[in-house]
Amino acid sequence: MCQENDFVEKISLEQQRRNKKKDSHHFRFICSNTSMPYYEKLSLTTSFPINEKTSMPVPAWLIVGEDSISISFRQDSLDVKNLVSDYVLKENTQYRLFIDSSVAENYKGEKNDSLSLNITTDSQDDYGKFFLSLVPQNEEDSQVILSLYDSQGRQIGKDKLVRSTDKKILFDHLTEGVYRLRAITDQNSNGRWDGNSYILHKQAEKVQYFDKRISIRRGWDLEEDWHIEL
Repeated sequence: MCQENDFVEKISLEQQRRNKKKDSHHFRFICSNTSMPYYEKLSLTTSFPINEKTSMPVPAWLIVGEDSISISFRQDSLDVKNLVSDYVLKENTQYRLFIDSSVAENYKGEKNDSLSLNITTDSQDDYGKFFLSLVPQNEEDSQVILSLYDSQGRQIGKDKLVRSTDKKILFDHLTEGVYRLRAITDQNSNGRWDGNSYILHKQAEKVQYFDKRISIRRGWDLEEDWHIEL
């Protein structure tokens, strides 16, 4: 840990020195969201993949009050142009993120420009929770695919694969609004909806929607039972 003023002054002098040597062969880290959900990971984007052999992990600093914290970014396993940090952010906190220049190189041989930006996190109280208990109306035990949608028809999060007798299924970090819930009876447990099969003489898997409005409020929990026909 060190004092913020000393750290910032040291970084600024070093950046000024390196800026004099800059040429056009540099790239920038891009942070698309500086007002962050507290539960998400810090992420950066580049226009071209970073050289994993020579530049990983990418070193960085977070300034919190008068303290400085050393963190690092690694390559995202799902997108080689994305970098993520495993540092756990705190709720309702203001950070300053620093990355020094020329600490990373992409596969085109370009070095990075320095990065300095402010990041603010929200809190758990900004969200609501929805707990669902399934109550099957027949004795069949089946896998069920649950999908939650907002009022604009956009899916929230990923599908949940549950059993038809599961209780207290949690949908977390929901912003205030009205939602709709869909269930697919996944008879073959392959994690997706299957339509009619004339060859296998099988009907399409059943799709149904919860018949109640799911109204979420900030800082509140909502619990519902779904008496579901499989």
